Amino acid sequence: MTDAIFIVGYYRSGTSALSGALQRAGVKFYNEADPNEHNPLGFYEIPELIELDVNLFNHLSVDWTDVRGLPKGWSERPDTAPFLSRLEEILRQRFTPQDRLWGLKHPHLCRTLPLYERAARQAGHKPHVVHIFREPWVSAASQGRKNGLTRAHALLLWMSYTTDAERLARHLPRCWLTYHDLLAQPTQELRLIESSLGLTFQKKNGDGLAQASSYLTGQLNRAEPFPREGLTRPLHDLVTRTWEAILARDFQPDLWDGLAAETEDLVGFLSEISASRGRALPGFNGEALQTAALPNQSTASIRPVERTDDSAKTRLMKLRETTGALPRLAVLIAAPSGRAPAVNDTLESLRGQWNAPNIVKILSADPLAVEGFETITVPAEPEAMTRHLCEEANLCTEEADYVAIINAGDTIAPDGCLRLAMLAAQTNADMLYSDEIVPGTNGAWIRHKPGWDITRLRQSAYIGDWVWYSTRAIRVAGGFNAAMAGAEEYDMQLRFAAQGAKVERLPEAIFTRSAGSKRDDISQQLFCARAAEALKQHLANCGMKAEVQNRQYPGLFHHVRLTEDPGTTLIMLCDGADIPLLDKWMTALFTGKPLSGPVILAGADLCGPMQNYFDAVSDQREALEGKVLAVSALTTSSALAKAVALSETQLVVILDARMQEISPHWQEILRARLADSRVAAVAARTIVQTSADGQQGQVMGPLIIGADTRLGAGHGPLDPGPGGWLMVDQEASAISPPGLIARRAALSACNFDPDLNGDALWIDLSAQLRAQGSRLVWTPDVSLVMPPNTVPMADTESSFRNGSPAAQALSWADPYHHPALSLHGDLLAPERRTGLVRAIPTDPSSLLLSGDPAQSGAPLNAVRALRHAGLLEADWVQGLPGAAELGRRAPESWVRVNPLLPSHNHSLPYTALYTAIPEPDALPALAAAERIFATSPGLVSNLSNLTKASVSLWRPALSNRYWQDFESGKGLNTKPRILWIDEGISPPWFPELMKETLDIAAWMIVERPGVQYPEAVGRITPPETEQSWLHVLSQVGPQIMLRPMGADTHIDHYHALLAAAAGCRLIVDKRLDIPESLGALRLPNIKQNWSKAVQNAVQNLKETLRQGAQTRAAALALPSLEDEPPAWANVDQSTSLTLASAAE
Repeated sequence: MTDAIFIVGYYRSGTSALSGALQRAGVKFYNEADPNEHNPLGFYEIPELIELDVNLFNHLSVDWTDVRGLPKGWSERPDTAPFLSRLEEILRQRFTPQDRLWGLKHPHLCRTLPLYERAARQAGHKPHVVHIFREPWVSAASQGRKNGLTRAHALLLWMSYTTDAERLARHLPRCWLTYHDLLAQPTQELRLIESSLGLTFQKKNGDGLAQASSYLTGQLNRAEPFPREGLTRPLHDLVTRTWEAILARDFQPDLWDGLAAETEDLVGFLSEISASRGRALPGFNGEALQTAALPNQSTASIRPVERTDDSAKTRLMKLRETTGALPRLAVLIAAPSGRAPAVNDTLESLRGQWNAPNIVKILSADPLAVEGFETITVPAEPEAMTRHLCEEANLCTEEADYVAIINAGDTIAPDGCLRLAMLAAQTNADMLYSDEIVPGTNGAWIRHKPGWDITRLRQSAYIGDWVWYSTRAIRVAGGFNAAMAGAEEYDMQLRFAAQGAKVERLPEAIFTRSAGSKRDDISQQLFCARAAEALKQHLANCGMKAEVQNRQYPGLFHHVRLTEDPGTTLIMLCDGADIPLLDKWMTALFTGKPLSGPVILAGADLCGPMQNYFDAVSDQREALEGKVLAVSALTTSSALAKAVALSETQLVVILDARMQEISPHWQEILRARLADSRVAAVAARTIVQTSADGQQGQVMGPLIIGADTRLGAGHGPLDPGPGGWLMVDQEASAISPPGLIARRAALSACNFDPDLNGDALWIDLSAQLRAQGSRLVWTPDVSLVMPPNTVPMADTESSFRNGSPAAQALSWADPYHHPALSLHGDLLAPERRTGLVRAIPTDPSSLLLSGDPAQSGAPLNAVRALRHAGLLEADWVQGLPGAAELGRRAPESWVRVNPLLPSHNHSLPYTALYTAIPEPDALPALAAAERIFATSPGLVSNLSNLTKASVSLWRPALSNRYWQDFESGKGLNTKPRILWIDEGISPPWFPELMKETLDIAAWMIVERPGVQYPEAVGRITPPETEQSWLHVLSQVGPQIMLRPMGADTHIDHYHALLAAAAGCRLIVDKRLDIPESLGALRLPNIKQNWSKAVQNAVQNLKETLRQGAQTRAAALALPSLEDEPPAWANVDQSTSLTLASAAE
């Protein structure tokens, strides 16, 4: 370990002069910052460190001139980890293990020392500190000339920097100097540094010290001091006593703690003044700095914030209590050569976990020391890192339940380990993996990984990194194989697949890959070769021996094998086909390689000539020697059933006679996929032409349950899809022609429902095949080209639910798709309505709210409050979701606010919550509701006249915990302040009343879009959340709230309740629903009454304020949302009570 000297001193205190002297005495310093008139001999600073410090200060919203210093605990915050990584990277680049003694200086070290100390230690260096002080009046004067600081500012800043520097370096070896002594007796002071720090300068001979001493001349002391007279006495006395302590070398902690406390008192005094809404002095109250981006930080998180906010954490921690014991996790961090600094980012993410790993080990090829973590040094040679990782992972099988490997610089979201641990505890999985956020040239993107699919795994190393392996399963599989370095995890995953391991996907982007992420210095070619070898061995062990070849993209493979034809019947679906094209295919089939079974023509929607063609085939059956048969029926399903029934061969191929062309050797390629005995059917890729000239087309792939298109829609034939999704064989929930091969026995066991057609038919048949325990496979290695407008009819109404029991039992969540991908259009595009994407592990108490947000303020805020309290999981989605979207989201409760239309067929039942009377065309939605609620008694009465169903009352409530500490602002206007929320219900005379009272009151209007108001009023954009209402009302400080009403309405009391909680005197129309306890003044719809009431409230403001205080107390005495959750939310009351007890 080498030694590092940090020069820690205030600006203009001689830090540059000391650095120059130490450099001449043999300490390595850089002097790359350009000299100027203030430091003609140079600053002895490193430009990239200056830049890093500036970016850090900007990120923390603190200027270097800020007397408050850096925020408490800043160096331990997760958001500062990238700065630590960058700093360590710079130190490693600048100072090598061969640099036995080196130094750094910068005034920022007075505040940033913890970061530099930590980075130096992790880079393998031992830190020492040299404090250097200059008479504060001189330093301050120098700052005044150089940076324009006033005397008081510069001196208070000197106190802040000096006390911070003393406190932060107490635990380190250190030495104390003054600039005056350094210039007066340089040799003695340099030797004092050696003896105090226990160091020996490399130039121990007289020449080195002589050079250093001659460098330190009195000419370096050029500044004149500020005058001491006239400075505010507290600051003058504090600076004087501090300087006297320095001169006396009195560095007792108690003394310096007292000096720091006095400094903080002065800073606090100034901070309180600067926080005033009024400007205390011109130029005093400056604007806060804008937060700067982190170094190397990607764009803002593209994962829904609802996954990691406080509400999510509260709820997830509650679910953790019911999960039982969580498994123990061991994490291995791999830091190959040059990646040691990136370890900080990974460690910081692990420190921030809601459920931290039990064991963390760091394997580094560079010298690295991180306090509190075991670090294993690995030789800096190819494959050494992976060999040691395999060894350590195998050893972890005795210490933990799961082990995971992560590359230095990669990070885990704070909820990541907890979600995976809960899923592991619930499923007892052998392996778990998650989605990941990947850096890209156009910004970061989420790689949504497919579900566990052995067929796909055999052609793609798609699982990626951050995989949890059960240590029990590792032992069964024989441990990680170091001989497969580079493909060691892919090899393990194949062995897990062979032993039938239970694998779970967490469809959450909890893992972020860094731009420089790497595991080892292993070439891509070597990885591909070893992965192919592991795959070849796996296939042989599974009785599927094949030659393995690389595809176009690294990490993708295909298998080459020959399989015998056991006999294949070819069924031609002739609906919509024309005779010339059919003749063309018949000629091609019978002039090529001999067929091993008959060709059966099948159809239902046949034109006259085609029906005649079918009849001719039937009439010539004997002449055709049974090689060609024809069957027709009323429906495609019935015709297909007849054709399958006629088949006697082991295999059946189903083709669409409208296809334009098909890949050569298509039968052999499809049949080879049946080498896996568990595969019942294989479908080929279809390219549907999208232009008349046939030059453009899009992929039509497997069917996705509930989708309105096929997988691949929007992607051309050469488009691999995100992560190569469309480039490899894959299992599917449903497949269909125009090109398909199947085992006849499996297909014959299916029931062909005559009432189903299009995609609904094939989803039903596929469900029956899978219910037999079989797999269905789709392959891109055979392509059929179909003419435009031949895409099968999508099952947008989910008619397959009317089919077989197997189809009815299908989950809406297609296991081979992804719950965060769209069900419309491009099925590989993310679902933009994040409210339809449920968090995993699933929450047994989950609510989905939908409707128009403009009419849903009270329900939305109620749900937000319940979610924040951890009482349920909740999401919002605008509009009417489809049945499949709802089914995949699978909320326990679906609440629709003011529904306009009935839900789609096969949708979940819903609760209707009304905040307004529905229009006549919305009454069918009212009739279809399972439960009905309304937000005012008038609404309940009116709705009861529109339906025979029971209508329950829910009066909106507040989350009182938000309002307990509410403080109303005084405002800048001395007039009494009136609040009016324009809800579109005011009487015609109200604008006139407003104009008449503008001279005696300040009006604050929560505006309605498109409405004009008098210029003299304050206009407020309607707040969206209850917390936003609180903030706005706190800022404007209303004292009176008016709520008049023109025509009869049944609007609820929510807005009045908000104003009451803010301490407003309520003056409302007597017809409005409002709790009696709020003591509102209730008036008829007569202008004179309102005018008189407003004048009385304004003239008797003291009484108005007293009544407002009583109203506020009454509002807070009403039941809070958390105490009495809405009945429509289906909150488990036992859970609510448990949480309340825990909070107490």
